[in-house]
Amino acid sequence: MKKKKKILCYLRPFTKKQYGLFVKFIAPKDDIIHCSEHASVDKTGLPKLYYSFLKRKKLEIKNTKLTLNDINDIIARCRLLRNLKKTIAIKHLLAMYFAIDKILSDQNPDFVTMQTVDAFIPDLFRFICKKKNIKFVGVVATFVHNHFRITSRGERTINKKFDKKLVKSFLPSLLKDTYFPKYGKVIHDHKISIYKNWLTEIIGIFYFYLKRYLSGDRYNFHYWHRQIYCQKNFRFFPPKVVSHKDWEDKIKISIKPTLYIPLAKDPEATIDYWCEDLKMIKYYETLEKVIKKFHKDFSIFIKEHPAVVGSRPKNFYLKLKNDKRITSIPSYTNSNFIINKVDCILVWTGTVGFDAMIRGKPVLGLAKSFMVSGKRFLKIDFGTKMKKIKKHIIFCKSNLITKSEQEKTFRNVAKQLYKGNYN
Repeated sequence: MKKKKKILCYLRPFTKKQYGLFVKFIAPKDDIIHCSEHASVDKTGLPKLYYSFLKRKKLEIKNTKLTLNDINDIIARCRLLRNLKKTIAIKHLLAMYFAIDKILSDQNPDFVTMQTVDAFIPDLFRFICKKKNIKFVGVVATFVHNHFRITSRGERTINKKFDKKLVKSFLPSLLKDTYFPKYGKVIHDHKISIYKNWLTEIIGIFYFYLKRYLSGDRYNFHYWHRQIYCQKNFRFFPPKVVSHKDWEDKIKISIKPTLYIPLAKDPEATIDYWCEDLKMIKYYETLEKVIKKFHKDFSIFIKEHPAVVGSRPKNFYLKLKNDKRITSIPSYTNSNFIINKVDCILVWTGTVGFDAMIRGKPVLGLAKSFMVSGKRFLKIDFGTKMKKIKKHIIFCKSNLITKSEQEKTFRNVAKQLYKGNYN
């Protein structure tokens, strides 16, 4: 009789139902133990251990496997820790490290699984599992309908039994300008989104403050991060998200080549953990540097992410409105429609870059995500010469994309996918 495996499954209340069922489905005969910083979900004692370590006067880095570089990297990438004072951030990181280390020693699981790393707690699980030689399995939804990917920090992984028919069956749909991925946050009408996000953040300041202190779980990651996030985005009145309705005319009359920069969600795992260079994950600083580097040689067009319209730091939209170096495209505009009209696309790790590549457009990337391959992608940094960038654009324009190249580009992604509906 085959021995049962012990699986430690990291969950949160809002992922318990779906991810819990997902893990049970793929391992129905194995022992599954739920672990979480939320006491309502946890079955391992993690929250109590975390608070017990926090009460200790001195937590020593030397008693961990962490180096100072590891600590700085984990803090910089975490949406909560990077907003705290360094000493406080380190204290919470170490307390959680010791708590997770004890849980893994006590439970001794065959492997640990969770949604792909998106904060310091799952990142510590990943780190400690590696040191203890425990298999770590991160799962993430993809832009390909009914398919998911296995990865810890966004890195490329190969499914040796991938669906070879996927290229022929799915690529034609992906090439349609009307294609839209069926995962992530529900997209509302432009104005509804602005008011909804604004109101959510005003309520959130008070709601998560009360949640932290009345629940007895003051340092709960989700409550604490959401309170800080809402405070940073607080404004008394809904923001005015101004865009240029005549953006198409501006593209037509532009003397300079046109560059499209789709704005990304922030914070988001695809930037915080999928970008190798820590400098690139400081989203708003990096965006300003990108505009500064490119505006003299390109006409820059940006578009707000439709899922987060109105949900940005206080003066962000006012700065965009007054910035003469850029043209803002209405957030409800289909990105594929924009791609067909501009000369080049610049992304961090977003799927818009992939959409552009399979349409033959030159793509500039501040990081090399799992999606990119071939000669239409150029990884850049702030030291990349403009001459090299323009040469890349000329090359792509001179070499029209073929059906064979499109299939090869998509196959690179298909090789990493597993069939299953996980969002």
